[in-house]
Amino acid sequence: MERRPLTIVDAPTNLGLKPPSPGREPGTRHAPDTLRHLGLHDALQPQNVIRVEAAAYAPDEAHAVTIRNIDLITEHAVRLADAVETAIRGGHFALVLGGDCSVLIGSALGLRRIGEMGLLFVDGHTDSYLPHQSSTGGAAGLDLALATGWGPKSLTNIEGLGPYFSVARVASFGNRDEEHRADSEMRLLPWQASITGRLMHCEMKVLSPQREPPWPPSDIGTGFISMLTPSIRN
Repeated sequence: MERRPLTIVDAPTNLGLKPPSPGREPGTRHAPDTLRHLGLHDALQPQNVIRVEAAAYAPDEAHAVTIRNIDLITEHAVRLADAVETAIRGGHFALVLGGDCSVLIGSALGLRRIGEMGLLFVDGHTDSYLPHQSSTGGAAGLDLALATGWGPKSLTNIEGLGPYFSVARVASFGNRDEEHRADSEMRLLPWQASITGRLMHCEMKVLSPQREPPWPPSDIGTGFISMLTPSIRN
């Protein structure tokens, strides 16, 4: 099979997170630039690099009991979907570099415009809370639920295309919240065969022994690059 050209989509955002402390901004926005600094772009030699900037961070405490920055996340998701869709329809392999986990929404929307897709969800948490169950109000802790149609329609049904993934087309593993259960190492939902393609969502936290590694984590970033580069090249 001929290798497809690569498009990297830098999607710096931290809109899906609560402030780490009063007056501080989450650092995930710096992730794409840190990965570039550590050599990811040089290692992968993409044909195209697209940057989809998110709006400036706001703690949005008024919506801390629902979803913070919901309108800003929706707007960013639509622009991110445009970039992903353009890359895929152009015959490219799209690699989206967030940012917090709310980037899943835009990536999922871009693929859903094309067809029925499957999702491989690799994350230190399942991220399947509903807004009323969240202790942070951050979309980054709800992204799998949102991508499968659970939550406010402004995020789960953008352009009338929700849910972006059927739960029967989702495989999830790496969840540390279930580390005391016997089946904790991998909990997979069965795949359906009738899909157009697949999205892999991988959170760097699964590579760290810490539950919430500091950012920028150069050691984790280097490990991420070592793991990711052969996969993308192949």
